[in-house]
Amino acid sequence: MLVLDEFSALASGVDSAINLAERIYADLSAEGAPVSAGQLAAAAGLSASYARALVAQFQAQPSGALQRNGRRPVPVDADPEVTP
Repeated sequence: MLVLDEFSALASGVDSAINLAERIYADLSAEGAPVSAGQLAAAAGLSASYARALVAQFQAQPSGALQRNGRRPVPVDADPEVTP
């Protein structure tokens, strides 16, 4: 999991701060329980109000709709010879 020092070092702009918060959110949600704004705020060093806004934004996104590279995930049973 990322720590506050890494967040401060990488978050030079709003986009990178959001991307880093999203990675932390993904790490926290990988544990299976819903992520609270308080958890995200504490883990990412964000204000409670900003963390609430980001949690709402991340929860509104369809989970697994796109991989981080922007491509749709390939089903496990898909033909490996076929390129999407």
